[in-house]
Amino acid sequence: MLLLGCNEIFGIPDAPQLLPPEAAALEPGLSLASAGSPDEQAAALPSAEEDAANLPLGLVPGGAPDAPDGGSPIDAPTLPPDADVTGDPNPLLGCAPLTQPSISDFTNSPGGSASSVSFGMDAAFQGGTYFYSSSGSLSSSMVEDNWHLSGTVDTNSGFGLYSNACQPPFDSAAFLGIAFNLWGHIDGDQPLVFFVESAAQQVSSSWVNANKADPADPDAPPNSGRCSPATSRYDGSCREPRVLLTVTSEPVAVVLPWADFVGGSPEAAVDPRELTAIAWSLPAPGDTPYGVDLHIDDLRFVVP
Repeated sequence: MLLLGCNEIFGIPDAPQLLPPEAAALEPGLSLASAGSPDEQAAALPSAEEDAANLPLGLVPGGAPDAPDGGSPIDAPTLPPDADVTGDPNPLLGCAPLTQPSISDFTNSPGGSASSVSFGMDAAFQGGTYFYSSSGSLSSSMVEDNWHLSGTVDTNSGFGLYSNACQPPFDSAAFLGIAFNLWGHIDGDQPLVFFVESAAQQVSSSWVNANKADPADPDAPPNSGRCSPATSRYDGSCREPRVLLTVTSEPVAVVLPWADFVGGSPEAAVDPRELTAIAWSLPAPGDTPYGVDLHIDDLRFVVP
């Protein structure tokens, strides 16, 4: 399963206002990694209001200043969790180059899940959506034929994409960037963080397995990550390139070329030939919870 955001996959923020990465406290996202078992997903990500089977399947990317050890809170599949995933639970690393620009218009299918959507053969890649909020105070809905996330943010929270047909990286070099429609509000007019990770910023599975808290814990599955944290997994030395987006009440077409994603580590920019995660992260709440009401629609890659 690809966590584009959880287990690494794609992300491109908005067209409105671009703020410097240090302008707000950011939470790391999930990646676009291949989906694993519900148990593996639950162990990798904070518990969500959804079923365990809908959680991301990858390892957590790094970077948020207020996450454990100063970095990202989750290292699940770099491009996302596993929402009722079908297909090989242990796909081989590497995917065919992406040629289809459309990812999802988040149309709710009759009889389908009301809180998540799956992408089929007609999408850029097979997978779906996930969200996380360990307190269960954030909800996800597809009933209005767009991705609607609302509730109260009182803990590390975010959302992203996963893939379940192959394990990233994804070669998206045929496209100029990523785009989607965004509207709603975040209390306090705080920015929404959108990030896209590539293999250079993803924490390598070999490092994760060599630095387990308990040597008896099962090894993380192989990934394409090449980053080895300087001191700890969340010290910020392995950080996803990102963009900060301003959210407005009216729908805005957010079109982000790959060059707009900045602030990654050890490489500052995203490499579209090796996408491992696509995700959005909500600002850290600190001591004061805040409300959100976000809508995302027509998620796609930008065609030349």
